[in-house]
Amino acid sequence: MKHNCLTLVLAILMSMVSNVLSAHDFEVDGIYYDITSSTEPFTVAVTFQGTSYNEYSDEYTGSITIPETVTYNNNNYAVITIGFYAFRGCSNLISVTIPESVITIGRHAFNGCSGLTSVTIGNSVTSIEEGTFYQCSSLTSVTIPESTTSIGRNTFRNCSSLTSVTIHSNAIASTTYTSSSTLAGVFGSQVKEYIFGEGVETIGSYACFKRTGLTSIIIGNSVTQIGDYAFYGCTGMTSVTIGNSVNSIGSSAFELCSGLTSVIIGNSVNSIGSYAFDRCIGLTSVTIPNSVTSIGGSAFYNCRGLTSITIPNSVTSIANDAFSGCYFLSDSFINKSALSDDTNWGANIVDEETSDGLLIKDNTIVRCRPWAIEVNIPESVTSIGAEAFNGCSGLTYITIPNSVTEIGRGAFYNCI
Repeated sequence: MKHNCLTLVLAILMSMVSNVLSAHDFEVDGIYYDITSSTEPFTVAVTFQGTSYNEYSDEYTGSITIPETVTYNNNNYAVITIGFYAFRGCSNLISVTIPESVITIGRHAFNGCSGLTSVTIGNSVTSIEEGTFYQCSSLTSVTIPESTTSIGRNTFRNCSSLTSVTIHSNAIASTTYTSSSTLAGVFGSQVKEYIFGEGVETIGSYACFKRTGLTSIIIGNSVTQIGDYAFYGCTGMTSVTIGNSVNSIGSSAFELCSGLTSVIIGNSVNSIGSYAFDRCIGLTSVTIPNSVTSIGGSAFYNCRGLTSITIPNSVTSIANDAFSGCYFLSDSFINKSALSDDTNWGANIVDEETSDGLLIKDNTIVRCRPWAIEVNIPESVTSIGAEAFNGCSGLTYITIPNSVTEIGRGAFYNCI
């Protein structure tokens, strides 16, 4: 009796060891699978060869297309999962196509696949788990399908060549991020281009907060809202086209995008939030479409390069300081009946512009055009305003008359 019990225990232990050691159940056409359901519906997960991910070196190489179904022992199995560590360390893997049947890509599935240049993610994938593409240093672009609702931390960490990300998932793009957890935290700070494609309805707050390396964004026609601070401080971005389905631009959405020179606002935008383009000093012209009814406070504050703006009669509300500091604008561009306070526009209109590029308001030099070289301040001027000559790097000569009794802070800052 004791012998039979001992035999039974040993048999159970051997069975347990066998289950631990046998990581894959079968192989078909060079791809290894674990059976995840041995009853109908039959399902499997793609896995590595052997008992651990590093038992075999580069069991996957070249280009691999994972099938939607696979047959084993006369049963047809649906491939629904890429298992954790499935391709980990396969440095000679070049490209992978993941089928529509796959729902989950497991954690660290492609970790360390340094030769991976291309991955196609099927339109049924809902979850991409932690560290999935960690250290895939040759991966240059990735497309996140509409079906994806979650991406784990460090998913694309150390993907040093990843420069372009296309997002079709509203669940990913609309997430409200904080300044310490932006899209850069998921996709890496080296990404230069984001494409918000069909399926994305909202670009969340702080989505690309202070992405200084970001140079280009494309906003698809399904996007209806750009959140607060979405592209705040993206100083490398030079142009943006806001699609025809966007109906609101959030507060500070493009604030401090100092490299921005061109903005095209779509025909569905009805409100421009406060500080939306605050201190976009590179902006020279803006056309506001007939759909816009309100412009928030300080929306174009200190856009000192702005020389032309067209504001249609549809605008019925312009909040205080919307164009404060835009000294190169003329009052001919403004629909004054929309102003909440006439002084918030009038403060920007200069009394005089001299031939050598000085803008004068109430006997004070408020700004000098950046092309100024030699400047003679007239006797009528009594003060030089703060930062009046800021950035006039070509200035070689200036005459200041005795009538000037006050020079503001930083008046000649950056005159190098």
